[in-house]
Amino acid sequence: MKSQITKRQLRSLLGLKNDAALAKYFPVSTAAVAQWSEDEPVPERRLLQAITRNPEAFEGAFDKSEERNATGPDSSMEAANG
Repeated sequence: MKSQITKRQLRSLLGLKNDAALAKYFPVSTAAVAQWSEDEPVPERRLLQAITRNPEAFEGAFDKSEERNATGPDSSMEAANG
């Protein structure tokens, strides 16, 4: 599973306001969370922990990426060749 959830999105999904709250959620140091870029995918291990602890927060979170995959380059090739 390749994480596509950013730190900003993760905080929003979990209802957390800042890095300190996110650090407390896992629990890790605030310095560790501060190393994660705001708009890059979060470490996969942490995303899996969050999904395991709070699965309802992630309902529908991956729908957009699944839709993109379903209508990706392969499906347009089929239409062109069809």
